Amino acid sequence: RTGPVLRVYPNPVTDRMWIEYRGILEPDTQISLYTPEGKLLISGDTGGNPRELNLEHLSPGIYILGIRLSDGMHFHRIVKH
Repeated sequence: RTGPVLRVYPNPVTDRMWIEYRGILEPDTQISLYTPEGKLLISGDTGGNPRELNLEHLSPGIYILGIRLSDGMHFHRIVKH
């Protein structure tokens, strides 16, 4: 038996990335994308599963993806090429 799974892929990303979750049944899951300095760039709910994020408008660099679940925030370092 496996527990909840949260995947963020591909990473590095060039234009689109996906957030996929299994075993996590939370209708109000929120996602946020930040610069390394903490500036909020994207915010919203997860929508579908998997959720597609279009990042083609962002400059190459490092970003922080935050995913809010009932047990707190989960952060992923994202590299944009």
